[in-house]
Amino acid sequence: MSNDGDPNSSDPTDVEGLLEEIRIELHRRTKLFGASDAGKWSNGHAQKAQHSSPPRIEWIETGADIEDDTTNYTGGPDGDIGIDAVKFDVTIWAKTKRDCRHLRNELMRAARAVTDGPACEFGSYTWVPDANTHNGFKLTIDLTLRLPIKMELEGPNGDYELVEMQSYETTVQDAVVVANQAPTPAPTP
Repeated sequence: MSNDGDPNSSDPTDVEGLLEEIRIELHRRTKLFGASDAGKWSNGHAQKAQHSSPPRIEWIETGADIEDDTTNYTGGPDGDIGIDAVKFDVTIWAKTKRDCRHLRNELMRAARAVTDGPACEFGSYTWVPDANTHNGFKLTIDLTLRLPIKMELEGPNGDYELVEMQSYETTVQDAVVVANQAPTPAPTP
């Protein structure tokens, strides 16, 4: 995830930035959602223009769950204290049902590529009856993005990613040391 278009900074609370990265990746895959196609990609509100034509994707954030029983991947005081599971209803509008399914599949691929796989979970989808369907078909799919809630967002020098890498390195080193130790001999009676 990036912050303000800077791929070298990471902000786990920048949901809009993450959605923008997904849009860019989807455009790379389909050539349908470029920066000049603002009317085809909506974040946070449903676009009700009756004269628009597909394809279009609308993201409506519906809430979130805080999952505080998650595994701490980075270890130490710099690790995750939970996951912000942000939920969306994503509406996909395309000319045919086949196009809707194809666009859904490409959206799934793009979202998983941007979020590194399991941080993005797709649920069920339903077909939407709508006045605009004379121009195509719509489906709505449930989507959850799991974003880490970090114990500390910055290191002493303001470098979040460095703190995360150092914490991960310490965890890996500790695991290697434990794995390489000779087994403890059984006590003799």
